[in-house]
Amino acid sequence: MSVAKVLEVPASKSQLNNQGYTYHKNLGISVQGQSAQDAWKEVSRIADKWQVPVKVHFQWRHNSKAQHPGKEGVLHAGRV
Repeated sequence: MSVAKVLEVPASKSQLNNQGYTYHKNLGISVQGQSAQDAWKEVSRIADKWQVPVKVHFQWRHNSKAQHPGKEGVLHAGRV
């Protein structure tokens, strides 16, 4: 099964590098850029569906508009 068919975000088995798409050679698909929130929703959905543990460490940008500027956070999904 193609990864592109599992995703619920715009993706294609074609090599696209326009309209916000980036080609990922290791996956053999092109995926359209997503906001951090939408990207995490998709990661979480797939991890939960396939019961794959995912743990993401991240840091908010040092930006006055960020929710917690400069602080670190952790997100969990799937089987933890």
